[in-house]
Amino acid sequence: MSRSLVAIEELANQFGLKRNRSTPGRAPPWQIECSACHEPETFGWAASMPPFLMVKKLRQRGWQLSEKAPPVCPECQKKEKTVAKQEIGPDPKIARKIYSALDEHFDESTHLYRAGWDDARIAKEIDTALVVVIRIRRDAYGDLAEDPAMQILRDDLEMLRMEANDMQVKFLSELAGQLHKIADMERRIEATPALRKAVC
Repeated sequence: MSRSLVAIEELANQFGLKRNRSTPGRAPPWQIECSACHEPETFGWAASMPPFLMVKKLRQRGWQLSEKAPPVCPECQKKEKTVAKQEIGPDPKIARKIYSALDEHFDESTHLYRAGWDDARIAKEIDTALVVVIRIRRDAYGDLAEDPAMQILRDDLEMLRMEANDMQVKFLSELAGQLHKIADMERRIEATPALRKAVC
C-alpha cells in the first residue's frame, strides 16, 4: 500500500471510517459502525478518496461525526431526540450507576471528561441510552467545557484546509508541467538555427 493511501486511511479512521478487508475483492470497501446500535454501513468509495469528502458525504446522509466522539447514525439520533422529549426519568438504579461513573470519570472543575472517557462510553458501560447519560451529566455538572458544535466547526475547518492543500498540490503539479514544456520548447529553438531565425 502506498504512503498516500496509508495516510488517507489514518485520517479516515479518526472519524470511525475503516476499510473492511474481510470482504472478498481487490478493493476493500469503506465501512462505518454506529456507536449506539453497532449497525455497520458500507460504501464502495475509491481507496484514494480524500477523507474530507467521505466525512462530508456521511454528514449529508445525517451521520454525526467528530474526531473527539464516536459516530452516531441518523436513526439513533432520531431515537435520542424522541427519548429526550419524554418526561419519564431513567430507572433509579441506572441513574445511580451514571452518577457514580460521572463522579469517577468527570472532572467537575474543568467540565471535561478524563482521558478515554465520554458520554458514549459511560452509556455503553452501563448499557443505557446515550441521551440519558447526557441529560444526567448536564443536570449534575452542566454542559461540557466545549460545545460539540464547535468541534464540528473545527473539523469542517480542517477538512477545508485539507481540500485547499490538495488543490494547491494539483495546481503546482500542473504549473510545473507547463514550465517544463516551455523550457523544452526554448531548448529546441536554441538548438535549431532555422527555427531560431524564423522566430526572430
